[in-house]
Parts: sequence; structure tokens; C-alpha cells
Amino acid sequence: LTSLEITRWLKGKLEDISPDFLEITDYQGWLCDYLIKGKLGLTKKQAFSEVRHHTATREIYEWNNFEDVNYAPVVTRVIHQQEIQQQRLSDKNTFPSRFLLNYLNQFEVTENSSIEAYPFELSMHMREGVKNSNNGIFNIVSLGRLEKRKGLIHLIDALNKFDEPFTLTIVGNTLYESSGESYRRILSNSMNDALLQKTHFIDFLDKGKFTKLFNKADLFVLPSPFENFPYTAIEAIQHHVPVIASEFSGLADFLDDEFLFNPFEGGNLLNRIRRAYLIWRNGALQAKSEEQFNRLQ
Repeated sequence: LTSLEITRWLKGKLEDISPDFLEITDYQGWLCDYLIKGKLGLTKKQAFSEVRHHTATREIYEWNNFEDVNYAPVVTRVIHQQEIQQQRLSDKNTFPSRFLLNYLNQFEVTENSSIEAYPFELSMHMREGVKNSNNGIFNIVSLGRLEKRKGLIHLIDALNKFDEPFTLTIVGNTLYESSGESYRRILSNSMNDALLQKTHFIDFLDKGKFTKLFNKADLFVLPSPFENFPYTAIEAIQHHVPVIASEFSGLADFLDDEFLFNPFEGGNLLNRIRRAYLIWRNGALQAKSEEQFNRLQ
């Protein structure tokens, strides 16, 4: 189905249901037509509508291409405008982080906005056994889809210069560039020989296997230059694994400055990893995850 066909199909279904409350995703703006009818008094009742923002067309395009969405292809710009109209027509706009609200407010004044953590299970998971520092090997994990905007190339650049004993595990399915080359291959080709020997690539895991992965991890790195409120990082913290992330992300709401890096300052991510390594050598890194968890709560 095209986006327009989905929009019309949803409008028809909602007219049959006649809901009192609508919780709407920001992406695609599929309920725009129904909200217009409601504002014109053409629906059976006026539903209260709330748009929950996560990562919509503007963010996806700009964070992947590092240019304004107004330079995007026409189809992308049309979808973006539909999202904006849905946002304006809704009674409430909810954001999970200050970063995303402030980012979008640069372009569109978002009325009736609030910052609310989206509901998810939040509890510290029991760690299996006592960690024995992995025989002196520092285990770094990064989890997420392998694509340009996730910034894994920045992590590779940093670890190419990291001389301490470590391993890197990258978990996630790969996307393909327009050339047909997989992004996983692009990352592999960017590694020096030493890093390549220390790196393990794994496809996305079933949820039940995360515990085993995190039990072996000492540090979780989310290298995306921009990120909203990634659950992968939340899962890491809940498994006693401290997180390093960009200061231009929702994680800046509760991470200490020593675990935030500036993606536009050369060597900054490497410095943060080196700092985390020294804390780990002193046996105090796992306690940092408890601090992050308490701030998240």
C-alpha cells in the first residue's frame, strides 16, 4: 500500500470505531486526514489526540545526510509536511527527551508539548555470577542497525587508535548502500588488522539472548552523532553495563558528562573510551551503570 492508501484506510476504520482517544506515532503522519475531519466537525465525536514523537522523517533524513530536510527528494518532503500537519492538529505532543523536543523546536514551534518517558519495563537484571574482569580483556559492545546514521564508523575510527587489550562486539543487521555494498563490509574495510582480529559481528539477537551478551560486556558504546531515546542503551544499563553516548541525544538527560562525547570534536569518543577503560581497570566501572540507572529512574 502507498502512504496515501494507508491514510485513507485508517480514516475509514477510525470513522467506524469513533474513538475517544488517539495515540499516534509521529512517522508518516498517517492520521492527518482523520484529524482534519475532526477539526471540521465531520466525525461523530472529537477524539483527543496525542502524537508520541520518536524518529520521524526530518530526523531520519537530516541525521543520515547532515543536511536540511528541505533538500530531500520531493516524496520525502511531502511526507515530512504531512507529519507537521498531524503534529499541529493534535491536542498534545509528547517527547521522550529534552534533546528531541529542542531539536524540533528549532524548525517548528511545537505547541502543547511535554517530555514524558515512554512506558517500558525498568528493572535492574541480576547478573549471572561475579565478573572476573574477563582475564584482563576489556569487552566493548555496540548494538543497533548497521547504517550510516548510527555512526559506527566513528567508533571504528576511535578503536583503530585504542591500544589496550579489548574486544569489540557489534550486534545488528546490516543495510546496503546505493552501490549495493553492505554497511558491514564498509565497517570491516575501515578497520586496521589489529581491530579486525578483535571484532565480532552478530546479527540481531532474540530478546532472551541479550542477558548472555551483556553479562560478558564491560562497556556499551552508542556512537550515533544524533539519537533520540534508544532502548538498546536502556537495556544495557539495566544489565549493569555503563553506556557512552553522544551529548546530542536523549541519553544526555541522565548520563554523566564523562560518559558523553562530542561527535564533532576529533578524538573525543576515544578519550571517553580511554577514561572508561581506566575506571574499569580500577574495578569501579560497573558501579557507574548503577549511577546511570538511578538517574534514569
